[in-house]
Amino acid sequence: MSLLAALEELRRLARQEASDRVWSQGVSLARDRRVDGLSSSDREVELDVRIPGRPTPFSVVLHLQEHEWECDCPSKEAVCSHAVAAILAMIQHLSLIHISEPTRRTPISYAVFCL
Repeated sequence: MSLLAALEELRRLARQEASDRVWSQGVSLARDRRVDGLSSSDREVELDVRIPGRPTPFSVVLHLQEHEWECDCPSKEAVCSHAVAAILAMIQHLSLIHISEPTRRTPISYAVFCL
């Protein structure tokens, strides 16, 4: 499964689990560019989500093959706004890469990213 396909599946699952309030907060965080990439591998992506007025960001890990996420925030919800923001920011970032590249016949693997 491609990175974008794995992220789209995470987005679908997160949307199912998220309340409207949590989803809306995550969309706002992603739209406000409050997500920073830390590291990535074939299996996971680690990102920081910065919250206004909070000195330290929350860390989100997206497990791509397992279609799961983790966040170090204290939320008791099935999915938090930080995980939603991380998923949406990654999808947006990869979509912009694909739009700006010329058409290629061979698949491209994206191991490194910057947000």
